[in-house]
Amino acid sequence: HLQGKFPPSRCSLPYGNCSHGNSETEPFIAAHNTILAHAKAVHIYRTKYQEEQRGIIGIVVQTAWFEPISDSIADIEAAER
Repeated sequence: HLQGKFPPSRCSLPYGNCSHGNSETEPFIAAHNTILAHAKAVHIYRTKYQEEQRGIIGIVVQTAWFEPISDSIADIEAAER
């Protein structure tokens, strides 16, 4: 985000040469809005669905998705780590 290499291509000097943006504050604004959106989704899930679905809620900023190779408990647990 500092250099504006990825969408929405916003940055400021000395980090990058974008036509718009502020590299010092906009990453914090984006993170703040991500946390607010997550909190809203958690609230909705907990009040409307969790009792019946028994799901687990979490947040990850950067991740890779893993699926178990089989239905074995060991593979399922490994995929959840």
